[in-house]
Amino acid sequence: FSHSGLGAVMGSKKLKAIAVHGNGKIPVKEPEKLTEIMKQWNENIWKSDVVNALAKAGLPRTEYAYTKEHYLVSDKNFSGVSSPEFAKGMSKFKYTPKACYACPIACSYDVEVTEGPYKGTIATPAGGGENLEGVSSLLEIYEPGATFYLIELADRLGLETSTVGSAIAVLIEAYLKGRVSKEELKLDEELKGLELKWGDPKLVEELLKKAARREGFIGYLLSLGPKRAAEAIGAEDLAIHVKGAGINLHDWRFTWGILLGQLIGGGYSWPAPAVDAWATEPDLGYPTYQDPFDWRLKPKAVRDTQLKKNWVDSIGICWFADWGVPGSLDFEARAVETATGIKFTREKALEVGERVINFERVIHVKFLGLRPEDDINDVGPRFLEPPVAGPAKGKDIRKHVKWMVKEYYRLMGWDEKTGMPYDETLERLGLKELLQLT
Repeated sequence: FSHSGLGAVMGSKKLKAIAVHGNGKIPVKEPEKLTEIMKQWNENIWKSDVVNALAKAGLPRTEYAYTKEHYLVSDKNFSGVSSPEFAKGMSKFKYTPKACYACPIACSYDVEVTEGPYKGTIATPAGGGENLEGVSSLLEIYEPGATFYLIELADRLGLETSTVGSAIAVLIEAYLKGRVSKEELKLDEELKGLELKWGDPKLVEELLKKAARREGFIGYLLSLGPKRAAEAIGAEDLAIHVKGAGINLHDWRFTWGILLGQLIGGGYSWPAPAVDAWATEPDLGYPTYQDPFDWRLKPKAVRDTQLKKNWVDSIGICWFADWGVPGSLDFEARAVETATGIKFTREKALEVGERVINFERVIHVKFLGLRPEDDINDVGPRFLEPPVAGPAKGKDIRKHVKWMVKEYYRLMGWDEKTGMPYDETLERLGLKELLQLT
């Protein structure tokens, strides 16, 4: 159900899964040195704020304390601000952390709802909160058991909840504001007594099922995602999206670096974390958090952290083992070197990340038609509007977005008129073969 990427390709081929099983031992060049690096790395992991917030099912066990304190919970299609009611009572449920192989963090978990109307529900979320918000706080559903029931349902239906949740939110808000009528949507026929309104888990359950099956007009509409659904009913100003897809779902209006990092991506993704919230990046020269609203600092912070994140993605380790972990960049470079015997440095690691970003950019521009104006304008208007409360109230990022995007291009070595990397940028990164595409 994703807007693009591997999930969409697999879906188009009716491919359900790829299973890989190994029966041999992976050869390691210097196993003793690698073991020592891993020991040091594991010790430093616990110096990261994001690790401490997420470890051992940390988000629900603290009832999203960090996320709410920083006004990051997406609320009522972004018309609200980080409701304190969200996740209230979650800490009472039974949690069983489920670590990936050899991981000390164990952010993922099984959860059993032990009280309330959804008692007995067992869900298996990942460590982050984005997917939970798409079927709960974004739709003003604050009952904690319902949150886990709906995320488990979405998982089993194969839905990514930011995209479908944002489409549901647009539909509800547009209907409640009189932008689309009951007759136009054939609600009596399609919802059989349910009303489009905020805070109704039964409604969301039914809409998720309809979206997954493309059942009726409403199911088809929701399957289009928030941007196209909003266009169909004349409610484009209410949609939360970036380039048509649901965003990485927190309320990033309170963290302009992370928000810029969303805008410059190819669609639904988190290309760059900047250093506004969740974790600093001491390895990149950011030992403390930035002022989240200082727009002058954001292009460079996005560029720097994007290089590191794409390097991490390319070596197949979890971002949580890297993000904000002091020394992680050196640990990673040394780990690759001791495992493979190939000489590696932190500088070479960041160059790998830069190469990935530029390769991806050429593909996006040349074959998918991405334009600079898409990075600036192809975004749901409300995602950029100042929130109604909290520390970002009255702070308007919209007047800075164009400059921020163009300054990011300059730092990346891209043409601000076309969005393409300059020839010299590709040559420096060893991507000369892409020049024939430009």
